[in-house]
Amino acid sequence: MMKRKIFLLCAALIGVVLLASCASHDNSQTSKAHNAVTSSDKNNSSNADKMKDKQAGKENTDSNDQSSDKPKEDQYENDHSKAEAGTSNGSDENQPANLSNQLKMNDTNIKLPAIFPINGNVTPTIRKNTPSVYSIDYRTNSNKDVASFTGTLYHSADEAKHNMDEFMNGKTVPKRDDTATDLGHGIEGYGEGTAGHAHFGWKEGNWTMSITSVSADKMDNPAIARKMVDYLESHSLPAPKDKGMVFVNYPNGGNYVNVAIRWQENKMVYQLKTSEVPLDALKMAVSVK
Repeated sequence: MMKRKIFLLCAALIGVVLLASCASHDNSQTSKAHNAVTSSDKNNSSNADKMKDKQAGKENTDSNDQSSDKPKEDQYENDHSKAEAGTSNGSDENQPANLSNQLKMNDTNIKLPAIFPINGNVTPTIRKNTPSVYSIDYRTNSNKDVASFTGTLYHSADEAKHNMDEFMNGKTVPKRDDTATDLGHGIEGYGEGTAGHAHFGWKEGNWTMSITSVSADKMDNPAIARKMVDYLESHSLPAPKDKGMVFVNYPNGGNYVNVAIRWQENKMVYQLKTSEVPLDALKMAVSVK
């Protein structure tokens, strides 16, 4: 009986030891499995965090690039504006597109010269500015007069024509065979002498040309006329509706000249006046747009 009890006790102890061993093994496996899962999650989380950091870094970089580009664009616009502002104070200020914005006359009637064949910049000054008349003085930076340009809107084309007739009165040289002079390009000019003055004139389309000088100065008016005809052979003056006139006047001594170029376009009459030589006066008139 005693032996049987000892046997059962030993068997029970062995069972407890086996159960404890199994439980420890299970816990170890569970712990390993848990650790494996936890480690994997951590790795995945770490990788995800790294990806997020990379993406955040890229976005920050893009953001920084964009923010750095923005000032560059602003700087370009500022520089460009400055460049434009600088240009508007230079020779471009003489251009009709800039000056016409300041005139009160309807844009469709505004014309201005664009070329001034002299050394240095030319600055325009508005002398008169109404819906029916504008007048611009052009001067160099040293305040030397270069030219003046005027546009006048009349109530009717007949009134504009009357203005032209008054301007041309007494300046047209009549056609006379005994004074005919070949000016080239199929054009003939005619001379006339009156009251101590020598006059020479010719026609080109609707334009009447006239040169006047003091007889005592013995100016070679036909030679001046030939140079003008040669130039106009390859350059066109504005096309007047009815008539236009180029009047070249050499005062006593012949050392300087006054040139007036006037023409009519419907109700408008335009005039350019200058003391530059006749060829330069023509260049300015040709550039009128």
